[in-house]
Amino acid sequence: MELFGKTDLNTTEHADSVEFTVVQTNGPVAIIIGPVITALVVWLFWRQGSHATKIMAVLAAVSCAIAIIANWRQGNSVSLKVTGDEFVTQGNMGKLFETEQRIATKDALGMSYRAGGEDELSGVYVKLRWGQRCVLPRVSEEQSRVTIDAITAKFPEIATDESTFSIFGQGDQLITLGLSGSGKKD
Repeated sequence: MELFGKTDLNTTEHADSVEFTVVQTNGPVAIIIGPVITALVVWLFWRQGSHATKIMAVLAAVSCAIAIIANWRQGNSVSLKVTGDEFVTQGNMGKLFETEQRIATKDALGMSYRAGGEDELSGVYVKLRWGQRCVLPRVSEEQSRVTIDAITAKFPEIATDESTFSIFGQGDQLITLGLSGSGKKD
């Protein structure tokens, strides 16, 4: 038994598409620690005694309950189907109300793994002209690499992040104007 849970990735290749299914199994630590910390924080706020902290405690408890119920109702799996025309993600995408998204492949400037952080999940992201969208959440960097490799093998016209160009530069390199030169005259 895994203490924190595990994430399984299954890949299915079809004639005109490739499909990925991620099933996440929470371990006992993930199941117990979240509610215990939430209850402790609510109890501490409630104990402070002022009306403002009690209102904050009630709002925190209600928000957590809504998020837990939404996550439970959406299930523990998410699937990504990639065709020559679009990326289709269905299932638990880590969002409160959204369980499906579609992105045209012609709009994709690249794909890459993102480790997540504030308000975003780790997983496979599609880079768009103005921002990025997660198309396969909760996968590791290794699982993301397998996913991206399978997509680019099936659809070589879909670029990876390393081969994209944007107004900010090529890949991770910034465009410089050369204004901070050494002062030498040519």
